Amino acid sequence: MTLAGLPLSAFAPERVDAILGSTEVARGDAAYLSVVSAGLMDPGRSPEEALRLVLDLADGTRFQQRTGDPDHNEPVTLGEFSFMLMLAHDIPGGVWYRLFPGPRYSFRELRARRIILEPGLQNQAVDGDRSFRIVTRLVAQGGD
Repeated sequence: MTLAGLPLSAFAPERVDAILGSTEVARGDAAYLSVVSAGLMDPGRSPEEALRLVLDLADGTRFQQRTGDPDHNEPVTLGEFSFMLMLAHDIPGGVWYRLFPGPRYSFRELRARRIILEPGLQNQAVDGDRSFRIVTRLVAQGGD
């Protein structure tokens, strides 16, 4: 039970409430969860800043080129969230991820590492509860 609440203590309480209650996590909130859980950003900063940081981490990838100037309020997919987590936590990934870093192989990598346990597809929207379960498992595994 203590382990489940561990990542929650790193986030701003009002942000946690908003994310947990959402049926579709916004792209900015997903970026916020990713970079704050990795310790790359202060919890008091905004989701917009978190998304800019994630795009900086994705520098040179097709994801960054395809995303361009994203709307931070747009719902994030499970694949995009997986990619954000892998970038923020500096998870090396398998051969396919190293060759083609992006949402598809990030999703597959986190499934293989048993961080994503629930059934779903990479292009499916993520709800708040599921996003915290994924972050909790990632932090519990040490991010690698």
